[in-house]
Amino acid sequence: MTQLADLIKKTLQKPVIIDNKQVALSPSIGIALFPTDGFEADVLLTNAQTALNEAKNTGRDTFCFFDHKMSDEARKLLNLEQALRSAIGDGGLSLHYQPKVYLANQEICGLEALIRWQHPKLGSLSPAIFIPLAEESGLIIEIGAWVAEEACRALARWRDAGLSLPRVAINVAVQQLEQEEFPDWLEALVLRYNLSLDNIELEVTETGLIHNERGMLQTLNALDKKGFRIALDDFGTGYSSLSYLRKLPLSTLKIDRSFVMDMSYDNISHSIVQTIIQLAQNLNLDLVAEGIEEEEQGQKLLAMGCQHAQGFLYYKPLPESELIKLLRP
Repeated sequence: MTQLADLIKKTLQKPVIIDNKQVALSPSIGIALFPTDGFEADVLLTNAQTALNEAKNTGRDTFCFFDHKMSDEARKLLNLEQALRSAIGDGGLSLHYQPKVYLANQEICGLEALIRWQHPKLGSLSPAIFIPLAEESGLIIEIGAWVAEEACRALARWRDAGLSLPRVAINVAVQQLEQEEFPDWLEALVLRYNLSLDNIELEVTETGLIHNERGMLQTLNALDKKGFRIALDDFGTGYSSLSYLRKLPLSTLKIDRSFVMDMSYDNISHSIVQTIIQLAQNLNLDLVAEGIEEEEQGQKLLAMGCQHAQGFLYYKPLPESELIKLLRP
């Protein structure tokens, strides 16, 4: 059976031609056997899916046989997925907002909306736990729609209360950008709340773009033509940063926190940050340095020409009740 699985994998790995371009696949295969792993078709399919998930978790491009020990972990993930699905509609999700500041005077110049989940039994769960689950299950599209609408609701509340309206950045998932109707949907949503498209900035990650570059570039260009601002998050951590600067309709670059944290004692990180700042200036892009935790980091970035920053030195992510105190004129 192992030989057969390996043969299937190698067959699927053979390059194919699509639209005159050679495409190579990296298949992941999950295997469940009758009658060892189940007597009924639906049980076998469920167990094969569990094995498939295990194959993906071990690095992809491999195959994995079902093991009954997997079922406990799979059951936990299924329960967590069901709880997350319920949280979308019953108020279990909320947004916190981390301010971005001008480095010169630390005044607020924008916000990033960050999702939080208060699980009824497990308490507050990190996005690092539930966002990958949402992406795997397909819930990320529904969650992304909730985030966008909640951010618009918040902006409308602040406007009606006479508060200042900083631009709010929301993170956009790969799956959302793969939807052809996403630009029109988002535009209609923002206009429904009588907001300007300039009130919203869309943050995309470079690693996410790798999965379906052509389709997502079309979507991002459509969003740009409508008037949305687009920020490239975690800049410098991907494999083709400079090519994306040429292709993407960007408004903002965000320097990854790993470079900022290391630049005080690592000359290479310092040089990378300096280069990114110069690039942004030459391309007339706004620039935000992430992960500022020490005063020295902020001073160095300002001296190098960086104008905006985000980090615990200035503000942690805040619930709306605390944020509005900062937005009062």
